[in-house]
Amino acid sequence: MSTLLPMYGRSLPLLGGVTNLVDPFRYPETDDEWQSWYDYRLDAYYGNNYSQTMVKALNLFRALDDDGDVLGVTRRLHRDIQHVVDVGAAAVSRRLVLMAGEDGEALLEQARPIWRRSASQIGTWGRMLCALGDYYIEPTRIDAQQVQMVGHDPRNVQIQYSNDGRDQILKAVVTYTYFDEDLEVSPDGSVISHQTPHTYQRVLTADEIIISKDGHEIERAPHGLGVVPIVHLRCIALSTPEHSLWSGHGIDRPLAEIDSLMSQLSAIGDRFANPKLFVKGAKVSDESKISRFGRIINLYGGSREALSAADARYIEPNLSGASVLLNAINQLLADVRSSLPEFLFGGAGANASGDALKFRSAQFEAKYEEIRERFLGGLLEALAMSLSMINLETYRAEYADRLFISAPPLLPVDKAAELSALEAADRLGAISAADKVRHLQRLGLVPDGVNPEDYSANLADLSADFANTFFNAGEE
Repeated sequence: MSTLLPMYGRSLPLLGGVTNLVDPFRYPETDDEWQSWYDYRLDAYYGNNYSQTMVKALNLFRALDDDGDVLGVTRRLHRDIQHVVDVGAAAVSRRLVLMAGEDGEALLEQARPIWRRSASQIGTWGRMLCALGDYYIEPTRIDAQQVQMVGHDPRNVQIQYSNDGRDQILKAVVTYTYFDEDLEVSPDGSVISHQTPHTYQRVLTADEIIISKDGHEIERAPHGLGVVPIVHLRCIALSTPEHSLWSGHGIDRPLAEIDSLMSQLSAIGDRFANPKLFVKGAKVSDESKISRFGRIINLYGGSREALSAADARYIEPNLSGASVLLNAINQLLADVRSSLPEFLFGGAGANASGDALKFRSAQFEAKYEEIRERFLGGLLEALAMSLSMINLETYRAEYADRLFISAPPLLPVDKAAELSALEAADRLGAISAADKVRHLQRLGLVPDGVNPEDYSANLADLSADFANTFFNAGEE
């Protein structure tokens, strides 16, 4: 296997943890700020709690005791960010089928092995794109006859673009930190892991790939494409080509405020879930256990008259303000969700009027048609690079025009209507048998893993056998 294939396994992003980000909702201006922005995005998707740095920077809830120790802190309690990303990823990358365009059948046969090797990762690429805003695909050579497409986290990639308005990539640097692990068995039988960190780096130019490990060059080889062999996938594109916005841009701040308010309610519950015992008219020993929550009060000390006159009760807070706070949280959360088309079929969207649903459906399609177009276009560009590498050619962009990627409708469709349209196209001779199978795969009516040509040929053979049996049944 060629060493030009990227090295993976136990890899870590270059910069981990949100440490140098002053405000994650301010548009980043430096590479370090972008690295931290990506860290924050991924932390939000995973549901990791806010760091102390983020709590202070965003002025989120923190409860301190008299000694300054933290009693409670804002936690991520809502999964709206996960919802937005998952819905976006499904819209962008689910049920994709590679198909031949005009004069593309022979090229499709070459492209299928590359596509199959990448198919299991396409969903991950779409999810990372929606979560982070940027993602990269690199066509890489496995050996002289095979190429595969590899995805790169934007935290591991630095891109140099041309400044002439063409948004052409001039150089890409891909860097990973990984660990070599050596296992040792001690005399007592325990396993000791020795891990050695290494830095693996690939410098991609229009002419060659330079590979280094721990700062030492280990390989340099031309690739022959004439362009930098990497494709930049962009979610919500901005005027500058280097970075993009994620699919849920704009909901971060209100969700942080909601998490802060919800954490306050949680702290109130924690504080008063174990109420204080108030005793009047009797002496309670310091060693008494009656103050423990859930125990029966059995006062002692003093006269019988004092005991009978003693008043013991738990101090309970007036939580009327908590209900007001909860109502405010629910209203703010409803406002946030109503502004995002990803909540079309749930929450506020489920109770919307017919006209409102149509409007939000149009918003959803307008948003993700653009994102999916860029995603599919990037996949085709990476495929065109891969095919050029296999054929030992300079990059032929026209390869992408001879292939296309079929995707299902962004919103649920009437499958019966779709089938009727396919039947009408078939009667008119406007669609091939293999393409019919591909459309059926897109609708989920034919398994994704079958070969459309073989499947349609088998159906034709079965139909012919049935017809022959039917019409010749009485001839014997």
